[in-house]
Amino acid sequence: MLFMEGDMDLEEYKKTYFNRWQKRMSFLCYMLFCSALVIEISVYFFMYHADLDMFFKRVIFKVLVPALIQIPPMVYIRHLIIKKKVSWLTGCRLIICEFFMIISIISMLHAYLVSVLVMPAMPMILAAVIADKKMLKGLFYSSLVVFFISGVIIFVFYNELDFVFRVTSVFVNLVMIIMLYRLSKELLRSQASQVSFMNHNYKKQRALSEELQLEPLTQLYNRRALADTVEKLMKIANNGKDVLALAFLDLDNFKKINDSLGHAAGDAVLISLAEIIVKTLGTNRNAFRYGGDEFVIIFRNKEIQEIVSTVEKIMKDFNACGFDYLPADQNLVMSMSVGISVYKNEWNSKQWFKSADNAAYKAKQNGKNCYEIAE
Repeated sequence: MLFMEGDMDLEEYKKTYFNRWQKRMSFLCYMLFCSALVIEISVYFFMYHADLDMFFKRVIFKVLVPALIQIPPMVYIRHLIIKKKVSWLTGCRLIICEFFMIISIISMLHAYLVSVLVMPAMPMILAAVIADKKMLKGLFYSSLVVFFISGVIIFVFYNELDFVFRVTSVFVNLVMIIMLYRLSKELLRSQASQVSFMNHNYKKQRALSEELQLEPLTQLYNRRALADTVEKLMKIANNGKDVLALAFLDLDNFKKINDSLGHAAGDAVLISLAEIIVKTLGTNRNAFRYGGDEFVIIFRNKEIQEIVSTVEKIMKDFNACGFDYLPADQNLVMSMSVGISVYKNEWNSKQWFKSADNAAYKAKQNGKNCYEIAE
């Protein structure tokens, strides 16, 4: 993977997607809550407008008291989601619990509307959406508890309903809850398979893309990868988020090696330098072969002293590298001239590279085997 830390991987995509999902679901929970209040008050008023005492009793015990129980956790969950004080997964779980709480209270308060008995099982589908197997099972057992309470309420407080109708309704809703659980499990399994397939293909495509951007001889990134990376980094730097610097490494006397010993010897020198760069940096992610005997290293948010120290170590290790095949009588010493340039806002890539290249050229004029920092 190129050294662009801003590239979005699958986990980052899930985080971004579910953060938006939480806000939408939180809004829907509030809509469900408010809609239930309006509908309940309207129905009670229609039923008891001639008996205001009964109307107010119903509103207080079946609307206001339950609402006062629900509002504090709803507000707290909303606060956690908006302020991003919890992880994306915890946020999703809280939203699902909020949804479960709202419809469970609706189910218990309005059990005589037998269709509501199955409602507490609906959040199981949401648990499958976030691929939370443990929460799915927990919601299943919780929905059975709410179903049992609502069922008891039907048989204890609503004797005016036909007994056979109540038994049949309870049985049908129980079957529906079990089927919803099975459906949610299948949805979870299907989603897990799809995510696994997508992740596998994503990694294969990423590996192939990396392979195409790697220079085969040195296994450093190629010029095309350098251009892509530089363009992305300059946009970030122009927004004031990063400080960038570029080291342009140009080998000294490399043409003499190719001319006298052939390209195989020259390739061995390039491979040795690439190995030194990777060893010094600890990775190849920000090192590039620019072309021929020229290499580029990009530094992100590094102090100039740290950059100079890194360059000096690469130069020292390269000087000390034993090239036994170099003929002693030709007095060929392997070294490099390095130009260091700190990126200036609103530069284009050509200006930045020209600045570093000019600094490297100045280092060659000053006797080679040294570095220069561009003004």
